[in-house]
Amino acid sequence: MVLAGCNDHTSLEKLRKVKEVLIADRNQEAVLSATPLKLTQQQKEAHYKLYEEITKKVSSEYDKDLELKPLEEFKPEEWVTPEDLEQLAITMATMEFTSKVYGGDPVD
Repeated sequence: MVLAGCNDHTSLEKLRKVKEVLIADRNQEAVLSATPLKLTQQQKEAHYKLYEEITKKVSSEYDKDLELKPLEEFKPEEWVTPEDLEQLAITMATMEFTSKVYGGDPVD
């Protein structure tokens, strides 16, 4: 688990309890995850369509540029419920990167 630009040890500890990358903000290298699902190829394709809709919706609602990686790049452990994906997307969209070492100023 990697979370770039965050020094909040409590948040990092919570994030270490879950798996890997689903959504990354184009401008930040942040990583979050949820409990993976075991899906057939047909189920993956259906989930991916939902993932696309969720990503667009959350990006629009929070005025962020979230991107979903291509379907063929998803690892088996990266498939989660649409509800979990939406929560991950919202977390990514509302996450603020700060550096406590330098007084908590936002990190660009």
